[in-house]
Amino acid sequence: MALVTPEELISASPVLRKLGGRTLARLILRILKIDRLNTFYDTIHHAEPEKGLNTIIDYFGFKYEVSETDLKRIPRTGAYITVSNHPLGGPEGVILARLMLNIRPDFKIITNFLLSRIAPLSGWFIPVNPFESHKNSKSSFSGIKEALGQLSDGKPLCIFPAGEVSAYQKKWKTITDKEWQPSIMKIVQRANVPVIPIYFEGKNSLWFYILGLINPLLRTIRLPAEFQNKHNKPLKIRIGSPINIAEQSDFSQLSDYTRFLRNKTYALGIPYHEKDIQNTQILTPEEKIIEAIPIEVLMAEIATLQEHYLFSIKNYSVYAPPSSFIPKMMQEIARYREITYREVGEGTNKALDTDKYDAYFYQLFIWDEEAKRLVGAYRIGPGREILSKYGLEGFYIHSLFKLDEKLKPVLNETLELGRSFVVKEYQRKATPLYLLWKALLVLLLKFEYRYLIGPVSISGRFSNIAKALTIEFLAANYYQNDLAGYIKNREKSEIKLHKVIDRELFLQVTKGDFAKLDKYIQDIDPNFTTPILVRQYVSMLNTKTIGFNVDPMFNNCLDALMIMDIRNAPKALMESLAKDLKDAPNLEKILNEVESRAH
Repeated sequence: MALVTPEELISASPVLRKLGGRTLARLILRILKIDRLNTFYDTIHHAEPEKGLNTIIDYFGFKYEVSETDLKRIPRTGAYITVSNHPLGGPEGVILARLMLNIRPDFKIITNFLLSRIAPLSGWFIPVNPFESHKNSKSSFSGIKEALGQLSDGKPLCIFPAGEVSAYQKKWKTITDKEWQPSIMKIVQRANVPVIPIYFEGKNSLWFYILGLINPLLRTIRLPAEFQNKHNKPLKIRIGSPINIAEQSDFSQLSDYTRFLRNKTYALGIPYHEKDIQNTQILTPEEKIIEAIPIEVLMAEIATLQEHYLFSIKNYSVYAPPSSFIPKMMQEIARYREITYREVGEGTNKALDTDKYDAYFYQLFIWDEEAKRLVGAYRIGPGREILSKYGLEGFYIHSLFKLDEKLKPVLNETLELGRSFVVKEYQRKATPLYLLWKALLVLLLKFEYRYLIGPVSISGRFSNIAKALTIEFLAANYYQNDLAGYIKNREKSEIKLHKVIDRELFLQVTKGDFAKLDKYIQDIDPNFTTPILVRQYVSMLNTKTIGFNVDPMFNNCLDALMIMDIRNAPKALMESLAKDLKDAPNLEKILNEVESRAH
């Protein structure tokens, strides 16, 4: 029993019939090692399906790597379609069958002629024969009917939409799938079931691609030989999150729909091409963080701060003194900064996180009167005071960005924020962040400032592609172009959008929604989550972004420079923060301005 006979080879190429017929065909089968494949197949063609599958995998040494996180993305019930790239032309079909058999044994795979002819596996495969000369052949109609029946029965269908093995494509100037077949993608689009992208990382031999450049037929008949040279070369697999029907409906045109699914599939492979997908580089050795200041020492210092006391709510008291007034509390704040930032892959790696700016900035902090401990803090820089004493160089953000002189009028009305944190034990509570924001409103009103400005960091632990996508997302949806023109980053960034990513599609899919951003990036970098401050500043405070910079002194985190205009803050939030502040100066004026802008 043979998989490929000399007669089939001759029927596929009239040239062979003219040049020597059966004798030449046999020689080609031997040269391409198809005869060895035929010999092996003769030993298994009567095997039970699962035994035959395992024998093939063992004999050819097929191995694969896929994470448990990715495997959990495959639904255990209901109809769905998987779409995959087709880098090898055979082994990925066998491995996909093994993978699906463990999860959904009722699966079917639309595959090429070679796999569909393996008798033990034929029950799982719906064949597509590249040797057929008529696209409208009976077998094509039969395959489509079987595929649709599979889905209507509530079962999964696996598809390689290119319909043939990856090869060098002039359009993309690389080895990749050809254009995914419209006839196949039309079935996917009309199925109205979830779609799961699956990416296979692998390549065939250089000889295979050279033959393909000479003649696509030579590439096809080389496939059986390629099937035999993957011994103990693990095929890496990435599985994306299911794309639900609502997400798919955003792309009514078949060409856009196809481009969307192809892009989602190939984006899964970016980790294999990003050298620093998980950037954990530490620039300096971590110093041991100093011991805590005794509580009684801190409380004695706090007792002297009545002039800088802002308010108390429940067991929390809030203060905003100059750093020079609180040497002991300043040390405790610097200690907790380093502790908190290290927990998320940031920090200075020094015993304390402090710098020259602390000498003349203020420290806004919350003290838990019951637990007798620090809860969280902001560093505050009053813009008018800084400009008059130090000029632009006095702002911390000047160390990250080149600031144009034209920005001075804005900075003169600005409180600079930085080094914000809430200690770990309080991070799941809403009250600390609410109190910090309430205190910021008090300071804005008290000193008659209009803007808040400061960097928000995105951990250096995240991949460059995650950072690049976050930059594109913020720049497209939450950017203030007029002020951004006065800002230039100081560090040359290596963060660029990967060539696989279709920026237009990415923005269309995410729609300015942080949940959609997280879902998109987590398929590529599973550890990514948008920093909570970025999400909250934008969604709750109407904050805008005006620049981006990589901070080499802060473990290569990405800084997004953000600015908030108090007059553009959401009315409901302002009223909530202003509660119990009826005697605050300028409060009524600000609330009226917010009210008028709301209408």
